Amino acid sequence: MKAIKFDTERLHQQVQRLTPEALRLPAADIQYGDAVQQYFLFYGLDFERFMSGVGHHFGHFTSGKYEIVCHYFTVRQPRGTCFVLHGYFDHAGLFRHIIEYCLRRDYNVVIYDLPGHGLSTGARANINSFIDYQTALKDCLKLFVDVAPQPWHCIAQSTGCAIIMDYLLLQEAPSFDKVVLLAPLVRAAEWNWVKAKHFVGQYFLETVERKFTKNSSDEAFLDFIEFDDPLQSKELPVAWVDALIRWARRFESLPESDRAVLILQGLRDTTVDWKFNISAIREKFPRAKYMPLRDAAHHLANELPEIRAKVFAAMDLYFQSANLSE
Repeated sequence: MKAIKFDTERLHQQVQRLTPEALRLPAADIQYGDAVQQYFLFYGLDFERFMSGVGHHFGHFTSGKYEIVCHYFTVRQPRGTCFVLHGYFDHAGLFRHIIEYCLRRDYNVVIYDLPGHGLSTGARANINSFIDYQTALKDCLKLFVDVAPQPWHCIAQSTGCAIIMDYLLLQEAPSFDKVVLLAPLVRAAEWNWVKAKHFVGQYFLETVERKFTKNSSDEAFLDFIEFDDPLQSKELPVAWVDALIRWARRFESLPESDRAVLILQGLRDTTVDWKFNISAIREKFPRAKYMPLRDAAHHLANELPEIRAKVFAAMDLYFQSANLSE
């Protein structure tokens, strides 16, 4: 990430609409405005500058009442496409390590900002229902169905895992080949206390001040998101907690899946109730592969390099294995 600031207002004015036709244009022929280029530099998303053959399409598409800002990175000879789903309070700009991992293994990458996150529209860090997250995913897949090469894979972090698990358990189409769940969310940490505070707070508060927790061992990353990231929300909407509680209840009723997903979980994670979550997810996905990471915290996409190396090594083995879901 760079110290170059970008003008958020000008950036929004320069973001163009994504269509299948626009996504098929040679990336080298696309001219981006100055604010867009500064945004790429700020978050280190300018991969084409130091990786030969990488292209970058950037713009927005409509999903219900939202305008969703999306990136599509391409390589010369793709082996398939990885869709990356970020977590709560996150956005695409924080996932350069995961994007680079995919590009260096010859996968195209699709990543978008969830509703209410990053550059996408919507009340900041809020949602009325997790169904809106599902709708955004489906609309994204519709946009890329005739553009992004198969097979399709998914790498999701935390809340992004809730979204893709919903999709898999409901057996939606088009399908994904391999799915990686990084620190998946079902219940937040101290779940009963969260529900109790929500029960009382919903009658008096609309938002509470966000507490920036140590969700990574990388102190530079923690400092960046708390003090230097202009796309971070400083408040936690009470309505989002309500939506999470309703989704967690709904998750219990969803059918099982025979998909052999990969679950990676840090044992120093204090953001989610990971012991409950891993058990609940393995009940829904009996063929899941699970790897605990002793020294890792919650934000596996932005852990220290030595921890990310373990994450990437596990993903390499998983992606190289035969498709156990067939």
